[in-house]
Amino acid sequence: MSVNYYTPEHFTGHQVVSISFKNIKAGIWKIILKTEFKSDGRYDIWLQPNNTLPEGTMFLEPDPEITLTIPSTARKVITVAYSRSDKNILVSESGRGFNSNNLINPDIVSEGINIKTTGVSNSITTLSGSSAATAIVAGACALLLQWGVIDGNDITMYSIKIRSYFIYGARRDALYKYPNKELGYGNLDLLGVFNVLSKSYRNYHVKISHDNYEEFYINNLFIRIPCGGKEYNE
Repeated sequence: MSVNYYTPEHFTGHQVVSISFKNIKAGIWKIILKTEFKSDGRYDIWLQPNNTLPEGTMFLEPDPEITLTIPSTARKVITVAYSRSDKNILVSESGRGFNSNNLINPDIVSEGINIKTTGVSNSITTLSGSSAATAIVAGACALLLQWGVIDGNDITMYSIKIRSYFIYGARRDALYKYPNKELGYGNLDLLGVFNVLSKSYRNYHVKISHDNYEEFYINNLFIRIPCGGKEYNE
């Protein structure tokens, strides 16, 4: 058995004790902690990923909370939980919050089971897990950045603003209280994001000219007139 101390640990700033066991006897092991000084007496303990552990290694009373891993626990990032595509149910393998540093995570939930993607030799395959859900959210981020920066609608867009847009547009179930440790602020809804943006950026007093039509609003009435011209203010 080897014991390593990290004070502070460079990712979280917390005191961390790493315990490694090799060639130990099978059975139930109990770890007893004694401190010379303590603030609140709280401690959290985690095992390594399941696929790296000997078969049957587990806690007798596991707690699924605070199981998000680096880098999802960092600040100024979007933390994604994942659910079943067909039933929109959070899967047990998805990490849960909140973080030990009191950050509210995850931020949003995306589908992450049997997601279609490209395989070898131009084939189509499926992928499951947090990496699949994160890829979907990364694509949504790219679309927002294109709309904001490339198309010039919001050139100050950055990670915190994108995260806020996802939170504003998230789809929420009336049965749950948000944010929560499993679903964060709700399910990713890119259409919901742009619905929020359309209300935020809509200018009711500007007519926009295109090659074949002009479009504008009168109160809540949207008008498109087939013609040409230039952009002008009423």
